[in-house]
Amino acid sequence: MDTPQFVCEAYDHIEIPPIAPHVTRVSFLGGACPCCARKFKAEAPQDMPKGSPFGPNLRALVIYLRFTQGIAFERLPFGPFGRTAALVEQAVRIIADASIFWAGV
Repeated sequence: MDTPQFVCEAYDHIEIPPIAPHVTRVSFLGGACPCCARKFKAEAPQDMPKGSPFGPNLRALVIYLRFTQGIAFERLPFGPFGRTAALVEQAVRIIADASIFWAGV
């Protein structure tokens, strides 16, 4: 005898993979010309220009947590990332300063 079945409860379980920072150190070689003693230094790679060390994904995450989820910058939970926590904290401060600047425009 086949008893009819129906969904009586359903839920979703959503998980994201652990966040692991991808850090690329850019070192600039330089020196002095042996003929004229003029100093020189290498240029930054085109895909990693000088400026903010924080990539678009990290900036997007911080902005999402702050403005979509309403989490204050001071309360963003980045402690478990160890050494990266200091970088994220610096990113939060930079983005916070920028958002205060743009809010006044």
